Amino acid sequence: MYKIENDFLVIEYLDGDKLYIPVNSLEKIQRYLGPEGYVPKIDKMGGSSWETVKERVKKSIQEVAEELVAIYAAREVMERDPFSPPGRIYEEFCSTFEFEETPDQVKAIEDIHMDMDEAKRLGEYLQQKKIPCTTLSVINPSLGNSVSPDKKLRESMVKLVKDHIDYSVAIGSELLMGPLTQGLGYFSGERMTKQEWQWSVDACREYGEYAAKKDLRIAIEPLNRFEQFILNTAEDAVKYVKDVGLKNVGLIMDTMHMNIEELNVAAAMEYALPYVIHIHISENNRGIPGTGHACGKDVFDVIKKANYSGWLTIEAFNEGAPSMQGPLHLWRAFADSDDALARQGLLQHTLHVPIQLVNEVQEILNNEQDHSRSLFFSLFCSYSVFQIVFLAS
Repeated sequence: MYKIENDFLVIEYLDGDKLYIPVNSLEKIQRYLGPEGYVPKIDKMGGSSWETVKERVKKSIQEVAEELVAIYAAREVMERDPFSPPGRIYEEFCSTFEFEETPDQVKAIEDIHMDMDEAKRLGEYLQQKKIPCTTLSVINPSLGNSVSPDKKLRESMVKLVKDHIDYSVAIGSELLMGPLTQGLGYFSGERMTKQEWQWSVDACREYGEYAAKKDLRIAIEPLNRFEQFILNTAEDAVKYVKDVGLKNVGLIMDTMHMNIEELNVAAAMEYALPYVIHIHISENNRGIPGTGHACGKDVFDVIKKANYSGWLTIEAFNEGAPSMQGPLHLWRAFADSDDALARQGLLQHTLHVPIQLVNEVQEILNNEQDHSRSLFFSLFCSYSVFQIVFLAS
């Protein structure tokens, strides 16, 4: 007969009964937590009082769960106008809040904003219509600017882009794109410095990592030198995404901007394509693609040769986006209507796209009249894509 020595925790029950718990089995018990000053009733070993308490608690939990399910079911079908997104007053309140939120609290706040906003409702509508979606972010430099000497503005841009990432996820976007290297229209008056480049790259890496956790891709867009100074050419854009170094961060190339900055649009597109995850087909005057000299057959040839499989969308502006007219300097119309502009831009490229795909896109356009003012039509895919623009202004 073997003698085994061990250490035990002794639990004493009513009437002096004792239970010895080996120290290697302490995970089977829990410390009692109750109101301060309250002395709990001691149960008798082998009695039924503990089972009675458990059944009572189980019943109470079931009742609470049923009530919560009923509340959330009612909320889902409730019709109401969306609330306005948080503004300056809310931001001022947040800046004076002296405590640091826990991760769960931050998540709860974000979820409430998403639920109150129309993003979730729009996403459900697009899903119902089977319309894929991409989103675009533009940041006013007075609200956020990743290359500003002001640290608060640099931090604010990261926060704003993260907000747009959350909205994109709520909507069901495939990717968030835009000139996310700096606040749009900000110029220091000097050539870019190494410090400004690093600030921008660091900011992009931060919200790129945030997007990766939500399975969202980020497409960085180089713009012409009249709209930003950090990123203008395909060569610099490739260097930028390499410096960021994240798999979910790539490039969006826009032929209108390339027409201004590149000596050879097709050659620059070919150089950037290994890193490109979205393309805007845009004419030199922002009008109907194919009527000018920014997106000729040579551009389409290099795209086809690279077996690019992402979106190839028309980004043209007419009169249907008044909020964009000032920022993009759009002073004239290019077609009788936005629908006409979309159709003409599509038909201009039948030389570069299989005609059956054009016919399929046209058929979807005809069946989606309620969205046609905002649709940007894919030239290499057999369905339409909805592009939503976030303006932090």
